[in-house]
Amino acid sequence: MSPLVVGIYILVIKLLLSLFIACLDIPARGWIEISLEIIDGCVKNTRICKEAARFQGEAGGLRGLGEPV
Repeated sequence: MSPLVVGIYILVIKLLLSLFIACLDIPARGWIEISLEIIDGCVKNTRICKEAARFQGEAGGLRGLGEPV
């Protein structure tokens, strides 16, 4: 495809996404709550990964991997 066609596709997708978000009509507080839930989930996943790395380090002899900072 030519760059012009790709550019038109990108513009159409952006327009559709902005219309979809506008139709949702979620207040700003709702977006903040959603963002905080995502951040909280990432923090919990990081803790789980650190614990898994620590246990793997103890079992496999890899010292220092996943030590608390």
